Amino acid sequence: MKYRVLRKKTIFSKGPIHLVDCDIRMPSGKKLSRQILEHAGAVVILPRIAPSRYLLIRQFRFAAGTWIWEFPAGGIEKGEGLVRSANRELMEETGYRAGRWKRLIHFYPTPGISAEIMYLYLAEDLHPQKAAGDEDEEIEVHSFTLKEIGNMVRQGKIIDAKTILGYYLLLEHSKNIRRRSFSKKKISWRSEKFFELTPSCRRFPVKFAQSRCRPGIPYLRKY
Repeated sequence: MKYRVLRKKTIFSKGPIHLVDCDIRMPSGKKLSRQILEHAGAVVILPRIAPSRYLLIRQFRFAAGTWIWEFPAGGIEKGEGLVRSANRELMEETGYRAGRWKRLIHFYPTPGISAEIMYLYLAEDLHPQKAAGDEDEEIEVHSFTLKEIGNMVRQGKIIDAKTILGYYLLLEHSKNIRRRSFSKKKISWRSEKFFELTPSCRRFPVKFAQSRCRPGIPYLRKY
């Protein structure tokens, strides 16, 4: 037996947010009353402005009562596709439009109270556009390296959950790119160039390579 919604009643509705009162029957047969926020969902954009730089925005969040650094994000409008919504939000908040999009993940940011789903995209090939920002938003736009963003996370300067998640996804993405790049450059142990490095490496080439390469490289483990 699954959870079953017996009754739903909207008790408040304004803009994209709808507060709904629900009566639910649990698998055990017990009845519960729950209040949830219904939301059309949102997109989160990780804008890569240069090979090692990303755009962050800083804006005042009234619910938190403070200025917050975050990746651009915004609600999905009715009848709007995800990429179109992401491009619109990116242009409104940063003044850029992206030529390439890669969907990374989707997730529930607050599943305890809300059915909202966030779709997280990597945006590349950015081109400046005339921004058509929301008149009720005051936004600062700055670019940072991935290392700088990581430092901001660790120092507590970035406290927005979707942005912290985005940072760790970018970190993993960049590691995967480096691994693929490195795997294409396998060393030839018998090449003259390799043995020219130092005289001692002629006798123990593999041991020499291991001492100068980061541990854990797949094709060095077997030696």
